[in-house]
Amino acid sequence: MKQIIKRGSFFTLMFLLLGCLSLYAADNGLITKQITIKLEKAGTLPDRIASSRKYKITNLKIIGEINGTDLRMIREMAGSNSTGNSTDGMLSVLDLSEAKIVEGGDWYFNGINIYNNNNLSSG
Repeated sequence: MKQIIKRGSFFTLMFLLLGCLSLYAADNGLITKQITIKLEKAGTLPDRIASSRKYKITNLKIIGEINGTDLRMIREMAGSNSTGNSTDGMLSVLDLSEAKIVEGGDWYFNGINIYNNNNLSSG
């Protein structure tokens, strides 16, 4: 009887450990709490987010001026690059309520139409 209880306890412990490991693996190191970044200058968002964290942030708030360079970074973080191809980005919540979009910076979309903050033309 004691041996059955020990085996049952062992298996219960193993299932709990495996469950915890699977939860850890499932979140894949995602950063789910809101990250707030205050930009002093438009175009500097890529300098403020480490490449190791770029595709793991799911909730981002930006304060300050942003331009095409910043929009390209946000787009990549949200799962699509400037040509419309998929990235590993997981950004699903974006708060720009305290951001101001200004002209300048890199192209943030390059597909059928090409957009930046200075120009709109067919491509």
